[in-house]
Amino acid sequence: MRKIKAIVSTTIRVSDQVVDLVNPMALHDEIRENKIRIIESVLTIENALDFIIQHYFFENSSEKTSEFKALILNSNWCSFAAKRKLTSYINEKKGFLTGKDKDKFEKLLYKAMSYRNAFAHGQIEIGKDGENYKAYLKYFEGGPQEVELDDNYWEELENNLLECHNLLVKIHKEIRKTITNQSTGPNSPPLAVP
Repeated sequence: MRKIKAIVSTTIRVSDQVVDLVNPMALHDEIRENKIRIIESVLTIENALDFIIQHYFFENSSEKTSEFKALILNSNWCSFAAKRKLTSYINEKKGFLTGKDKDKFEKLLYKAMSYRNAFAHGQIEIGKDGENYKAYLKYFEGGPQEVELDDNYWEELENNLLECHNLLVKIHKEIRKTITNQSTGPNSPPLAVP
């Protein structure tokens, strides 16, 4: 497959002295790889939300499900935030997650959306701090924000996304049980878990 050429940018703070650009560019490349993983991970979460919403409204009707996804869920006005709220409503009605899991899931969905928005719209800055380079993400969420992209930040982000995925798997298993209980034989439609 063809790799596209596109303009990408970052800000590297430099002084009037000779500056090493190899190390900050290597750091920038690592951040870009993580950025791609974050966006793809949150897209996977969004697809899982789509499935939960589709199943709630249409259960096993694949024709209506496809149409609903194409016309509603894939539209530009059905945002991640709207899907998050719909999924919260559905979970309240169905009780897939309760107690601490329910509260944690809602917080993790918000964090996933926040991570995606910060990396999609924010600016990466790399600067020298003594002998080392540090990277920062500047973005807007309720006001200007800046976080240092250090190992602690990446570990927390990774744990939050993985935990969100695990809770989605729990919900999907509950949905699978209802589909299995409703199925009438080998010709029953398969569960499309993302």
